[in-house]
Amino acid sequence: MSFYGKTPKNARISAYYSLQWKDFSMEPHAHQSCEIMYVLSGKCKIFANEQEFLLRRNQLMFLDERVPHGLLVESPCYMMNLEFSCRSPGLDLEPLWAGTPEPRSFWEDARPVKKMDDSSFVGPALRDLISELEKGGEPYLTGLLFQRLLVELSRCRETGNRGIRYLRKARAYIGQHFDEEIRVADVAREAGVSPAYLQTLFAKYENTSVMEIVRDLRLEKACILLRNTRQSVTDIAVACGYNSRQQFGYSFQSLYGKSPREYRNLQGREEPLSTRIRLLEDCACPADPRGKR
Repeated sequence: MSFYGKTPKNARISAYYSLQWKDFSMEPHAHQSCEIMYVLSGKCKIFANEQEFLLRRNQLMFLDERVPHGLLVESPCYMMNLEFSCRSPGLDLEPLWAGTPEPRSFWEDARPVKKMDDSSFVGPALRDLISELEKGGEPYLTGLLFQRLLVELSRCRETGNRGIRYLRKARAYIGQHFDEEIRVADVAREAGVSPAYLQTLFAKYENTSVMEIVRDLRLEKACILLRNTRQSVTDIAVACGYNSRQQFGYSFQSLYGKSPREYRNLQGREEPLSTRIRLLEDCACPADPRGKR
């Protein structure tokens, strides 16, 4: 069973090792287990899903089950490895999902291959778990150590800061389509991630959500049009992506504390419309009266 899909309730450890390899190769293969490969020293090459990855000291790879992968070690490389499947009976993972939200972001990012830097404490967590397994693996302690490993894994950052790249793709798409009918699923599809993971990224890095950004861009454009044109409020609502004047008015009132008509009447200074539109197009993070970006 894949690590993704339904929230895993159990995990069964099927293999593990802590070894130093030299001039070693493993032909491409696949199995019904997820796998964590961790380099303690040296380097190795991992081939997964027809891609080649170079793993160095304190880097790791997560592979979902049934991912074809191989290993090539050309110089001394000290590695740890753990394989597990999300099947019953097995270690109870219910306390993990109930106790902390961090592993959920890792689980929601449902890509089968992830290369990461150990920016947390995955190495010590994996070493302690393997050490306990080598002693026979007392079930309760093994379960705690495995849950600790998943928490530390979820705290790691991916090499190349992939999450930021997803945000940039999402931002670019939103900037081009915010005044059209747009959904979180549309933005996530363009960015190449699941809707849930995209929302997690925006919450983590920008303290906001996809639709809040859409709303802010729409209302910023609306302010420009209210100040600098004689278009009706209804026409402005449609031009900014709203389905009705009522929906537009409610959104505007909620953010600015006044209706669109009241806002227009309070404006005493006009700016050239073309200048303001250019500024809006160049702005990555539109101003929010509450100070949030």
